[in-house]
Amino acid sequence: MIYNISGKERGSMYCSQCGALMKEDAKFCGGCGSQLGQESQQVPASTKAHQQQQQGTQMSAASVAAPKQDSEYVEKAKHTSRQFFYFALQSLKAPLAASKKSNEKDKVNGLIAHVLLAFLIPLFTYFTAKSVNTYGVVEVSFGSVVFQPFFYLLIYLAVFTAVTLGVAKLMKVEVSFLSVMSKYGALNVIPVSLLLLSNLLAILSMNAVSTFLFIVGIGLFMVSNFALLFAINAEKKTNQGIDVYYGLIISNVVMAIFFAIVGMTVVERIMDQLSNSPLGFFM
Repeated sequence: MIYNISGKERGSMYCSQCGALMKEDAKFCGGCGSQLGQESQQVPASTKAHQQQQQGTQMSAASVAAPKQDSEYVEKAKHTSRQFFYFALQSLKAPLAASKKSNEKDKVNGLIAHVLLAFLIPLFTYFTAKSVNTYGVVEVSFGSVVFQPFFYLLIYLAVFTAVTLGVAKLMKVEVSFLSVMSKYGALNVIPVSLLLLSNLLAILSMNAVSTFLFIVGIGLFMVSNFALLFAINAEKKTNQGIDVYYGLIISNVVMAIFFAIVGMTVVERIMDQLSNSPLGFFM
């Protein structure tokens, strides 16, 4: 026999599984579908209220936890932005001095500088191609013009950092990959600034000025490749190892071999894409 809270045969009954209100002669719960038996008992009103209160508390805690987690991500992003802004400001004031001071602690700032550099170079190419391709003769794909070169440039920057690290070991300078990357990033802040400005001017259709700034930015990027070894050489604490002059020769020879191997593959892919485009009629 089913008993209610007061011990009488008649009264309001609640499901012992979900607490749903049900009729006395019900065989199944209308809330959760549980079969009612001799062991079913009415849930007291106080217990029902307590369960509802617990559910409400859990929902409130979950709703508070989500914005709190989002705010933590926002604060981290703000903190990273402030750090990079200070890093960039110091690099703009004295690039070589900032590069010499940079170490593994600045790895995030160096990485941001490299990502911006690798993205802004093909992005300018995309804007230039769009402005030249006024009549839509050739389809300018954002993916092929921007994203593919973006990943190629990231690979180049990683390879150059690794080659420079190897040369630094030959120079007997104790540095790590992350430290070299940070120093390289500090030197590339000025090229990144010029490339960013050139892209903004390209959007405004100021093609002559934007092209000039782009060329200057690329030129300063090449200067950074040479200046990196001098910044690393400042940490040298012994007279052993090769001279920085020979280090420059080794790094340039290795990168030339890298370009000879990888560059031909990239050029072939570009030629294949052009041959499949409307310009392929003239090739």
